Amino acid sequence: MKTYLTIILLLPFFAFTQSILTIVDSLNRSPLEHVAIYNSNQELIGLSNEQGTFSFNEKSFPMIFTCYRYHPKIISKITDTVYMAPQGKMAKEVVVGQFDLASYYQKLVSISSVSAASNQTNKIYGTYLESILIIDIKNKDSIYLGKVANLTLVKNKDKKDSYQFFPNGGKKTFWSTGKHPQKDSSKYEKWADIIPQFNSLLDMDLSNPKAYQLNFKKYPLMERTESSLLCGNNTGDVSQTYRITFNDKCIETWENETHTSCDTTKTVDFCFAKTKKAVQFNHDEINYYLSNGLLEGEIIFKMNGEGYLIKLVKGFVEQDGITHKVNASGVSIESYFKDIPYTFTPAFKTIFTFHP
Repeated sequence: MKTYLTIILLLPFFAFTQSILTIVDSLNRSPLEHVAIYNSNQELIGLSNEQGTFSFNEKSFPMIFTCYRYHPKIISKITDTVYMAPQGKMAKEVVVGQFDLASYYQKLVSISSVSAASNQTNKIYGTYLESILIIDIKNKDSIYLGKVANLTLVKNKDKKDSYQFFPNGGKKTFWSTGKHPQKDSSKYEKWADIIPQFNSLLDMDLSNPKAYQLNFKKYPLMERTESSLLCGNNTGDVSQTYRITFNDKCIETWENETHTSCDTTKTVDFCFAKTKKAVQFNHDEINYYLSNGLLEGEIIFKMNGEGYLIKLVKGFVEQDGITHKVNASGVSIESYFKDIPYTFTPAFKTIFTFHP
């Protein structure tokens, strides 16, 4: 069974919309945040917010909804609420008297690595996504920079950890809201360099098992189910977790997330409140390969009494059934976007609502 990794773009792509729907869990009716919504051409058109809502226009139909650990949902007409069903029941916790976590995990990584090495797929078609959101907490101003492109990843079979990138159809969006709207994107684009480059996600494709090494003395087992492991620690100011799900003895998803309690009393402060790296593998009867990835950072920056919240995301989402034109030679993601100009969108109050 294929699952979906939610790529967080922080905000919808389209501000000029008229209708609103709410996306909820079909069992407990709780709102679902970060649901990715695609149109009939499998183009990403937005994501749900913290309240599970999404704005759209009638030209968007049919719409496809995907979310990590939920079954995809398709709607073809206007509705107030979209109900998404969880992917099966939660696995019952396995109670074992003696459990060698290190040995179990090492075997899981080893089997997964062998499966990845025998994979026959060397081209992965999908969408590259990148976004920066800067929020002036006091003045409630916000600045957004977004990049999106079709991307074909080509794995070089004769070289370890080697991919070629073939992007096309790239777009860059810049806008700001609030009392002091900005029009110069160059001052903010370098924030994206704070989190690792996109290539670091591809290092997790299991061609090098060392990337999956974990110190279980430092990050002991917190929870174990029939299909998942949760390890981590909490030192008070910093909590770090590793969540691994698996299917048929192979890794399905691997996530590392760190949260830091930032000291808001300092006059000058730069604090990573959250970092996250997550990858997901496509696993069927023939193929096993890294198909989705996410890098996320959340920073609290304070200077002279002014506070800013900065959210950064880079990621890749595979799109089934879609192929892109592959040019004669590949280029890096950074060099590809360099010569694409930003499209400036005038500020609208409906673009972003600050929630203190």
